[in-house]
Amino acid sequence: SHATEAHTSALEAQVKAASETLLRQQAELENGARLAAVGEFAARLAHELRNPISGISAALHNMEEELPAGDEQERVHLIAEEMARVTGLLNRMLEQGRAHLETPMEVDTARLVHDIVRLMHYQLPEHLHIEHEVDAGTCVLPRDTLRQVLINLLRNSSDAIGAAPGRIHIGMHRDARRITLIVSDDGPGIPAEQRERVFGLFKTLRPRDEVEGSGIGLSV
Repeated sequence: SHATEAHTSALEAQVKAASETLLRQQAELENGARLAAVGEFAARLAHELRNPISGISAALHNMEEELPAGDEQERVHLIAEEMARVTGLLNRMLEQGRAHLETPMEVDTARLVHDIVRLMHYQLPEHLHIEHEVDAGTCVLPRDTLRQVLINLLRNSSDAIGAAPGRIHIGMHRDARRITLIVSDDGPGIPAEQRERVFGLFKTLRPRDEVEGSGIGLSV
């Protein structure tokens, strides 16, 4: 009947709206992960700069002690003070950039993958088919981090496949000591000469003029 069809359509619209809301929230979490990656990059840079700057500061202090009182000593003292401020800034950057790792919890891995596939159904194109084969059981792992990894990989696969019909396969298999996760797709793959670089921070194969493609997702 028309009433039943209308009710079904309304339910489908509600499910789609709820899924889109969840995906928006996931995008906000992803943005947080990107900012965290930028913070980590800043921390790495701060760590690398701190050592040579410490050496320069020590040399300046030695010069200050060796110089007679006067204008030159005062100038060296001012430079040494500025270097001390730079060192303090680097220390703060290093502290803020330290990763705050998610606390692992017991997760039903098959359910987690199934839920993500259902969620992404509303975002990925209809010509893409997602298959998943996950061994039953639970595992202690960082749940939200794994969700973000899977969503990033599914989006990357979708972008790589493009407009052509394609397939994405998720496999998660366990042995006595570990779980192995594999995401594969029908896309063109990563060029051999780029495979060692794509997991680096800010490395991306997308054109520079694209809004998306910051080169952070795989690093995360």
